Amino acid sequence: MNFRYPIFLDLSGKRCVAIGEGVELARKVKSLAEAGADVVQVSPQAFKPDDLEGCFLVLTDQKDNSEVFRLAEQNGVLCNSVDDPEN
Repeated sequence: MNFRYPIFLDLSGKRCVAIGEGVELARKVKSLAEAGADVVQVSPQAFKPDDLEGCFLVLTDQKDNSEVFRLAEQNGVLCNSVDDPEN
């Protein structure tokens, strides 16, 4: 069984990238900004791997989050895929 471990993060001044659009992602972007994160929102059509450079946390809300998840793991970036436990 794959257990999900809840954590609290100090995001003050940390670069966080949000990829996608929609109500759930907008809520998460707002909460990241309120936590003091340096948030950059990228449309799925404009996303490129370099967008994760210097990134601490990436949030992704797309039909297929697998590529962003793969890149995040490869680069040691925390990843939250909205409503997508596999990624």
